[in-house]
Amino acid sequence: RGNAGLLPIRLEQGAPRKISLRARLLRFALRRMFKDPVRFDIPVQVVRARVEKTARRLPPVPADISVVDTLADGVPGHWITPPEATENRHILYLHGGGYVICSPKTHLGFTWRIARAARARMLVIDYRLAPDHAFPAQVDDCLVAYRHLLDQGIEPQRIAVMGDSAGGGLTFGLLMRLKALGLPMPGAAV
Repeated sequence: RGNAGLLPIRLEQGAPRKISLRARLLRFALRRMFKDPVRFDIPVQVVRARVEKTARRLPPVPADISVVDTLADGVPGHWITPPEATENRHILYLHGGGYVICSPKTHLGFTWRIARAARARMLVIDYRLAPDHAFPAQVDDCLVAYRHLLDQGIEPQRIAVMGDSAGGGLTFGLLMRLKALGLPMPGAAV
């Protein structure tokens, strides 16, 4: 009773812990934004439009963060550059969304924070989505973007490839493709 607003959660090693009201609200908001709109009885274009519309409600990017639209050898995306970014730190960010929804814009609410915390320039690509584009189109786009970074003279050990959810899968798909092609591997993968 003294823990109003907290739900017990179990950890692997024993006693239950409480999840805060703030964490519960965040979980609720994320479910409403990304999971609830995904239904199989609605056309994917409608779901995408809903997710993009919801993402417009995110707080704006701070004025000191530069967000510039770009084409990485034909793959659209944007560069995020915080003022703290150093010349030798680059991130290729691959957004999540089940390979079907989301875009760099839907993830802008936290990608700029990652770029700032890492003091790195971040390229977030808008890879082609399924079902409009079948696998391996998504991995192909990631490879094109990675090669674009290399063509810009960025040393591979100064690149971190990073992704969430489906973007995490693309991160590993890109690493496997790089190995198979004998291309230089990035300095880190997250």
